[in-house]
Amino acid sequence: MRGDPVSTTVEVELPEVEEIGLEEGRALFDRAARELVGMSGPRFLDKWDRGDYQGEDLDAHSGLVELVMLIPLGR
Repeated sequence: MRGDPVSTTVEVELPEVEEIGLEEGRALFDRAARELVGMSGPRFLDKWDRGDYQGEDLDAHSGLVELVMLIPLGR
């Protein structure tokens, strides 16, 4: 029979959270859209909302997955 399991505690230092405002979020999204997919944030959101990317393999488009995750900042 083995002894009691060894309990270990790992302390992790988390980074500070920085809140940004609505306009800052939209500006960040717009910059990301321009860098990642080559169009403005509002234009990307229009295309996304129309379903232009529906059925697409998001992984096939470089940067698209990252931008989709940032959509809440653009709204």
